[in-house]
Amino acid sequence: MRNYAKLIALIIIVAPSILRAQGVTCADMDPICTDVGATFTANTGTTSEAGNDYGCLATQPNPSWYYFEVATNGNIDMSLTAPSDIDFIIWGPYANLAAAQADCGSLGGNEVDCSYSSTNNETPSIPGAIAGEVYIMLITNYANITQDISLTQTGGTGSTDCSIVNNPPCFMSFMNATVSACDPATDNYQISGQIDFEDPPVSGDLIVEDCNGNQVVVASAPFTVNAQGEGSEAYVLGGLPSTGLPCNVFAYSQLIQLVP
Repeated sequence: MRNYAKLIALIIIVAPSILRAQGVTCADMDPICTDVGATFTANTGTTSEAGNDYGCLATQPNPSWYYFEVATNGNIDMSLTAPSDIDFIIWGPYANLAAAQADCGSLGGNEVDCSYSSTNNETPSIPGAIAGEVYIMLITNYANITQDISLTQTGGTGSTDCSIVNNPPCFMSFMNATVSACDPATDNYQISGQIDFEDPPVSGDLIVEDCNGNQVVVASAPFTVNAQGEGSEAYVLGGLPSTGLPCNVFAYSQLIQLVP
């Protein structure tokens, strides 16, 4: 018998969560804002990802990935400081965070500002920012030492949205699905798999939706996570009737069709 199943729709009821340490990969970029400034400890002992065009950055040691969301129109002039040598690059604009993350691994061609100087004081700038736009900022710790980096806005009439820092999104970093054989007695099958996530909300449910629109609560807050804010949950969707029709299941923007 031939039936079609797809990956499950993951629906997080988002509530405020705690911002973890800076993202070490592009896909895990963390929210940052300039209105109130930001201070974080630079990454050490990490390397950059292949595939991106890093512009003026001849090397990209110890990357920290962030994104801005513009709140009001205008230039956004910043000061980026640390005790020892740091560098940066900014890409954008993007329509939203999902579009920015989708560009990870092929960044390039939309560079906004970049500096590979030997100084510990940089002056990033986003000219003509428009409300709602998203920009990616990569900050590298060229000195490769443990140091705090500070970012503040020094000028321009534009501003960034600080609510994204207080309420960062949950990231679904991995999901798989296995479709069982049909049960000849019932003509039903099941889908099972695993969901990995980062920075879950402090309240709400992780819900998986099957091909018939039935919602199953996989886990509820407080979610179990490790010291890095990462967690994992297994799921099983049983009793799915084999209809022979396509059955698409979405995990945010991901779509996988399985043909058992």
